[in-house]
Amino acid sequence: MQTPKANIVTLSAAAIFAVAYLATDVEAAEPVVLGYYPSWKRTKMQDVDFSKYTHVNIAFSIPRSDGTFSFEDEWALPQILKQVRAGGTKALMSVGGWTGSNFFSPILKSNDAREKLLTSMTRYVKDNGLDGIDIDWEYPGRLGNTCNAYDPQNDAPNFLNFLKDLRSRFDSTFGDKNKLITLAVRVQPFDSTGGPMPDVSEFARYVDYANIMAYDIGGPWNSETGPNAPFNFESGKGTALSFVSAIDAWTGAQWPANKLVAGLGFYGRSSLVQQDMTRDTANQYQPQSHEVPLGDSDDAPWHNLGIRHMAVEEPAYTRHTY
Repeated sequence: MQTPKANIVTLSAAAIFAVAYLATDVEAAEPVVLGYYPSWKRTKMQDVDFSKYTHVNIAFSIPRSDGTFSFEDEWALPQILKQVRAGGTKALMSVGGWTGSNFFSPILKSNDAREKLLTSMTRYVKDNGLDGIDIDWEYPGRLGNTCNAYDPQNDAPNFLNFLKDLRSRFDSTFGDKNKLITLAVRVQPFDSTGGPMPDVSEFARYVDYANIMAYDIGGPWNSETGPNAPFNFESGKGTALSFVSAIDAWTGAQWPANKLVAGLGFYGRSSLVQQDMTRDTANQYQPQSHEVPLGDSDDAPWHNLGIRHMAVEEPAYTRHTY
């Protein structure tokens, strides 16, 4: 998850997906409909119909520099798991996130810290009866949050070796393929020296599926307005990334299509534009300020409920259904 990615889909979050079925080293299961449960939202659990999901990632456990990790709402985890499982839904703990990826790179360089992370993940799954671990490292080989450590040369190979060992640890502890290992990934493959890797097929051998964060593409960090989560991008305008280009990038780098879960952003973003956009209503790319305007529960993001209220109640908005 990037900026509060972690609102569960019905509450506004970022992931609805489907995967097909093909045979690989770790086989993809039935189609996946995944949501993130954000512990910080304090959502009323009874308001969420978890039976609509096949998988829920509980966000986030935060790694420490020594390779251990902590979940802030540990006290609430038994109730969260009870509610999730009541609908027959699988529950995973998501480790990392935008503000929780500070130490992945140095942990995987240290034999002691790396071993602690392997042990911590395995023990946490066992102690809590989880269905697996989701690793949300933002990002291997690339700077995410400005305080994160990263190493373009070594992050990707270190991550691959870690995933291989985590799969081995899970299989020896719980039986072959009885626990899930999933990844949250950006719209391009893992970075190495020179840019995104051209072949990531080896990673997929040890992973059940990767969740593509196909959102937070447009935002106040850009010089122009643009869609938060475009299905396609317009050539020569805005950021040349999208839902479609993300899938193309990962499959082009030999990641199996049946192990991709494509994330949808159930929220939008507000911007402070520098000119009257009604002058050119057909152009969604207009100069904007980097200042973050007021949103709803967070600054700038407008979650699904707020967007629906605006569409229904505000005469200035036109609703389009596709």
